[in-house]
Amino acid sequence: MLPDHFSFSQASLQDFVDCQRRFALHHLLNIHWPAIPSEPALENEHLLQLGEKFHHMAHQRFLGMPGHKLEGLIRDFELKMWWKNFREQINFDADFQLFPEKSLSMPFGNYRLVAKYDLIVIGADDRLMIYDWKTSRKQPRRDVLAGRMQTKVYPYLLTNVSGEITKGEPVSPENIGMIYWFAAETGHPEQFDYSSTAFESDYNDLRAAIDEIDRLYSLATTHQQEDDFLEIFSLTDHIAKCAFCVYRSLCNRGVKAGQVDDLSEENLTETLSKINLDFEQIAEIEF
Repeated sequence: MLPDHFSFSQASLQDFVDCQRRFALHHLLNIHWPAIPSEPALENEHLLQLGEKFHHMAHQRFLGMPGHKLEGLIRDFELKMWWKNFREQINFDADFQLFPEKSLSMPFGNYRLVAKYDLIVIGADDRLMIYDWKTSRKQPRRDVLAGRMQTKVYPYLLTNVSGEITKGEPVSPENIGMIYWFAAETGHPEQFDYSSTAFESDYNDLRAAIDEIDRLYSLATTHQQEDDFLEIFSLTDHIAKCAFCVYRSLCNRGVKAGQVDDLSEENLTETLSKINLDFEQIAEIEF
């Protein structure tokens, strides 16, 4: 069994689904490997910095800073276009309740499930809508988004602790939805409406993934050597993903990084997890 304090986020669970070995290296052994996720290195760093700046600006906007003042601080053309799209597309009525950068947590079996939401909105109809800002240059297909752990973890967790947001009884899954909003696009967000059926299915998927992690960890900890420990956690069969993973050389899956222009949400797990690690310092909600 994993340490009692262990918490699971959408990022760590996605790592496990994408590649068990990456999950073990990153989240169990905490190995930091001196490699870049994509080439060119400066462009990769630039894209990460733009994403961080955009999230910070969106947060400041919902805290009350005027949008035009924030825009006046932008020096990058790409970020300026993202912000223009944001100001034109993301607007809420005065009676909506907004919860930007909201951290939530709940017990899940022997561990905790954690998430930090870019924005949660309570509308006039008391429906809870999750907004997630995406700053990748390529928008993935809807079916890819539907299969992501984020699409499971975020609405599932919010359903369970929604009373913390509404200051009342938890709402039903049917009153929760999730929108992926893409900064580089003009009017093409992806919305997923939640349901009781999805809630049950997501629980089963999350339970199965965490149970399998528990099983593998228990098996691996019987081995004394680190190499033997890692052998229990299998490498991904999707070798193309390895080009965007910092552990590729450690796993003998190549040395050269993939091109940053080829990055999509399907390949951004390792890149974005560097941001998510900072975002997901979660204050627990006990109940």
